[in-house]
Amino acid sequence: MNSFFILLNIFTLFIAFRIFDFNVTLLNSTIYSSIGSFTSIAKITPGNIGLYEFLMISSNAFHGVNVEEILVSSIFLRAISYLLLFLLYLLSRIRYLFQRAK
Repeated sequence: MNSFFILLNIFTLFIAFRIFDFNVTLLNSTIYSSIGSFTSIAKITPGNIGLYEFLMISSNAFHGVNVEEILVSSIFLRAISYLLLFLLYLLSRIRYLFQRAK
């Protein structure tokens, strides 16, 4: 199951780069994802905001993704993540209200 999430993360990054028409290959996305996984070792800030971006920017020589592309994709992926969490919250509230109404 862990391998599935690793592959999902790689393809999510690759698709995010493609949405913005960044010239990032699947190999670059794999290296980018691998380096980014190191930020999950220690949570210094909530959601590792800033730490993840710092690590990605400082290691751009390894993965070949430009600073602008890192920041745009990071903002986009975080926004999608927070929107999905908010949607799950709304769905759980709706479910709770329907169960309570019975």
